Amino acid sequence: MGLKERRKAKEFQEDRLPALQAKLNKVAKFEVPLEINWDTLSVDDQGDNYDIYWPMVYFEPLINGFKKICDDDMGQEALQEVLQKVVMQNFSDNWSANHWARFDRKTGVLTLNHSPVLNVPRVEEREVELINAIESEL
Repeated sequence: MGLKERRKAKEFQEDRLPALQAKLNKVAKFEVPLEINWDTLSVDDQGDNYDIYWPMVYFEPLINGFKKICDDDMGQEALQEVLQKVVMQNFSDNWSANHWARFDRKTGVLTLNHSPVLNVPRVEEREVELINAIESEL
């Protein structure tokens, strides 16, 4: 990761992340701890796209999925009871929505592992798979 990408990642963390975190907490109705592996999300020559790609790949499906899960008290309470943190990463350049979300009920960790530059517009597919991964464990 070059200097340009590091600057863009820092800019995203400072300027965009707080609003996205607040939106996530609002729909979940509790504070959702995030662990973001910025180095794996940062791709050479893609820094100018972070503001578009990262929300679409990671945050929009997460926020939309949590909004649907937490739509009623039963879902909200079940999620809050077991979720310990959400991990966002790119350790395999996975591009498939079918394999991007894993929820481990024992540890309470929801892991979102997806390439930050492949299949970016498939927000709804990732949302559906996220909901399936979580609800099957609640």
